[in-house]
Amino acid sequence: MIFADKLIQLRKKNGLSQEELADKVGVSRQAVSKWESAQSIPDIDKVIALSGLFGVSIDYLLKDEIEIEDSVPLEEEKKKVSISKANECITKRQKAAQQIAIGVALCVCSPIVLILLAGLSDSGYVKESLAALFGIIFLFVLIAIAVTIFVYSRLQISEYEELKKEDFDLEYGVKGIVSEKKKNFKNKYNMHIVLGIILCFIGVIFLVSFSVALEDLYVIIAVCILLLCCSVATYLFTYAGMIMGTYNLLLREEEYAQDKKSRSIIDAFSSCYWLIITGVYLLISFLTENWGLTWIIWPIAGVVFAAIVTILDATLKNKKDK
Repeated sequence: MIFADKLIQLRKKNGLSQEELADKVGVSRQAVSKWESAQSIPDIDKVIALSGLFGVSIDYLLKDEIEIEDSVPLEEEKKKVSISKANECITKRQKAAQQIAIGVALCVCSPIVLILLAGLSDSGYVKESLAALFGIIFLFVLIAIAVTIFVYSRLQISEYEELKKEDFDLEYGVKGIVSEKKKNFKNKYNMHIVLGIILCFIGVIFLVSFSVALEDLYVIIAVCILLLCCSVATYLFTYAGMIMGTYNLLLREEEYAQDKKSRSIIDAFSSCYWLIITGVYLLISFLTENWGLTWIIWPIAGVVFAAIVTILDATLKNKKDK
């Protein structure tokens, strides 16, 4: 029995998909697929990793004459995805992408009313107690709406989540159609990213320009404009990224297999990060009762978040490439 057959048997015996095995040994799913189809063999360090993972000797893996008694059923035929199934997946995930993007944008802009009312309170236009009350209510209402949107949209596409875990093949002609759709969307994807970046720069320009003003209220207005621009930019990034991710999922592009784990880690970090920032903002504001100054937490948090995500993404990609 050759190495490819042994690898298939051991993987199936341990209940692992090709992608799960790839994650455990630090390679792409395509690399595992090539090993199992005898198109290539792994490096010695990967052989050692496979040996430890499956609890077999290196000799067993590499020497064809060494067999094992307990055989494992042959790999089942891969699931086939038809053109109707692919179009349905694209349509539903596009709708979910729009919903999730709206939810993310609501989270980003949720503190705007609170920050604005705090500035008006310091300027004497609104009572401080009313400003804090209505601002916090508005913040939590937007977050609650966003969470509801997240849950609903995930339920709508839950039936397609299995495509992320299972090995599947596209029926004849489907790959060409999906590839054409991806090619047509590429320009829109680039426009969304560029427009989002421009909006972020516009928000920063407003903040820098208004910072030279003598009154704090103008600076607070600039912060609100910055958050509004960032919320729209976040919508564009999320919407475009999810749709492109759908095409990569169906085509099983290398970039999708490599970046899936990275995206999961970054998404989890993002959720925790902004919840913590919101809690810190509210805690400091209540303790100091200086709502007109604590708004500075948000632009600082935005810059720190962008830096952390960039470093985290680069680190995960470098680790995956090794």
